[in-house]
Amino acid sequence: MRKNRTLPTPVSQLFADAQSAQISRREVMKRAGALGLSAGMVSLLVKGYGSSVMAQEGTPQAAGYSLTAPEGLRTDLSGVTINSIQSDGSTTADFEAAAAALFTELTGIEVTLQQGATSATDRLTQYRQLLGAEATDVDIMEIDVIWPGVLASHAVDLSEALNWQGQE
Repeated sequence: MRKNRTLPTPVSQLFADAQSAQISRREVMKRAGALGLSAGMVSLLVKGYGSSVMAQEGTPQAAGYSLTAPEGLRTDLSGVTINSIQSDGSTTADFEAAAAALFTELTGIEVTLQQGATSATDRLTQYRQLLGAEATDVDIMEIDVIWPGVLASHAVDLSEALNWQGQE
């Protein structure tokens, strides 16, 4: 009796290569574009899973390895704690934790991370309720790229408070 052998599809092969860091991000983008994959799928391929992400050269790196501190950031804020609602954590939890740890290391500010709702609509609803009630238990909210106009009236520029003159 002859066994059927299933050959990997181009998409499954791309996924396997990306997750095992066998190819660079550039190669992932080229192959994904040629296959007509959506931006969301490409994002999953490039971000990677678990505690490592794919480096530009294709070697695994610790989450947050590419983060750098802006010059002139205030560093004398130990004893302060801020609460942050982030994404649902499904693909970004390791990066968010690394970013919070670096922020704490640089500024002294402790960051408490909370996972947001999986549904973007539910998270926006939660944010609007918190902001409308002028709740003080959340300091930072990770927002979707299309929400700044919706939430602009609640935004605060912290550059002066952190004594940071970022580049315009």
